[in-house]
Amino acid sequence: MTDDERIQYKFLIPADLKAALEDRARRSYRSLSAEVILRLRESVRDRELVSDDPLANEQAMIERELAAAEADMQMNRMRHAELQQRLNTVRQMRERSEPRLPQGGLAKALREYSEREDK
Repeated sequence: MTDDERIQYKFLIPADLKAALEDRARRSYRSLSAEVILRLRESVRDRELVSDDPLANEQAMIERELAAAEADMQMNRMRHAELQQRLNTVRQMRERSEPRLPQGGLAKALREYSEREDK
């Protein structure tokens, strides 16, 4: 989709919903706009009827929701592993009484420490 195919549409949403969307976007490595578009598209697609049979429609919706939940679980496992690694690194640094943080802050110190440990 090009910028020419997009329109700006302003609307009000509850602050907690915006925060949840921002969190999900960050964890999915998407912009807030991309996250909102993805979720709106999924919502519209999920409501499309697959047949005249209400049970078939319900089954299709549940199957799509299950697939989405499984994808979310995979993302959460990846995020968990990433956070666990960072926590382990910080614990190791504290146990070894690492000197003060270098200029560049904590992120730089963690990166340098991880690089030393990988060697």
